[in-house]
Amino acid sequence: MDIEEFSVSELDGDVFLVLVDYNDFRDVADCITKKLLDNGLEGIFFNADRDFPTLKKDLEYREVDVDRLFFIDVVSKMRQMDEELVRTEFIDSPTAYNDINLAFSNFYQKEDIDFVLLDSFTSYLLYGNLKSIGNFVNKMAEKAKKFGAKFIIIAMEPQLEEEVVEKLESICDNSFDFDNLVDE
Repeated sequence: MDIEEFSVSELDGDVFLVLVDYNDFRDVADCITKKLLDNGLEGIFFNADRDFPTLKKDLEYREVDVDRLFFIDVVSKMRQMDEELVRTEFIDSPTAYNDINLAFSNFYQKEDIDFVLLDSFTSYLLYGNLKSIGNFVNKMAEKAKKFGAKFIIIAMEPQLEEEVVEKLESICDNSFDFDNLVDE
């Protein structure tokens, strides 16, 4: 499927796996976020790959209304980035699961959150083992469902073993495979 063909109406269910090629995962995450926001939804962008300034710049380049997003950033603090926004939680470590959980809870209490997007499950695996991160992502997906939000997991398919993809698909209601992008 091409990302331009993707429609928010295809998100029938609560938890989704989006499989992409390594070269496309940032573009796919940004495009999906834009489509969700353009449909009037509010969300949380859980970035595990890019520091916040880079992510914000990438989203603004796509004309994404970043003021309608909350961010949970597990990368920038590690690189001594300044904490600059109220709508952003900078977490000291990608494996500080209690802090991340608390950040999610705080955002859910502030606003009606319609979606959570994890920009790279595959990148997140760099910070810990599959079992602990997989369990944590599953718990966060369950939490999103509890609050009525859709949970979208972006994963770089070629970098994951087939067994890992199958485990991810087992917790998801649907999966999408974006095999190519329209050049911008």
